[in-house]
Amino acid sequence: ADIRGWPIAPLTEAMAAGGFANRDEWMARRFLGLLREHAGARVLVFMGGYHGLAAGGGEVTVGRTTARFERWFSGYLRAEGVRMYTILSDARQESGHGATRVFDALTVGAAGRNYAVALTPESDTVERPLHEVALDGYRLGFWPERFALRDAVDALLVLDRATPITPVSAP
Repeated sequence: ADIRGWPIAPLTEAMAAGGFANRDEWMARRFLGLLREHAGARVLVFMGGYHGLAAGGGEVTVGRTTARFERWFSGYLRAEGVRMYTILSDARQESGHGATRVFDALTVGAAGRNYAVALTPESDTVERPLHEVALDGYRLGFWPERFALRDAVDALLVLDRATPITPVSAP
């Protein structure tokens, strides 16, 4: 579902920020075209990152350039009337917390376990569900900042006992 040539090799900070900000819309347009070509097809899509968020958008800063976007991939599909069920996977990051504050709340009483949970009104008590991402020269913020995570995804896959992938080489 990704756009051809991603990740792009930007020449400027503005190109990098703009490419990131437009990526999900470009992916969704292409994907919607495929869905129209195969009307009635049922599709299972696996994506990394935040592309599965069906509500909200964000703001990306690369260097000194900031670009804002109103939706993620699933948000564009939902806006076009595509029915979907979304599951966000989350694991403990190097910082010690998850990518979501909902993960952080869930793992307090169940540390070291892996499980899936359907989001319910109880998860709405986490008002700012997503942690901002900040790396050297890169920042990803979410807007609105305060929302119910279950408005964006249906379930959360909690991976608190994750193990690194070990590459296997062919003989």
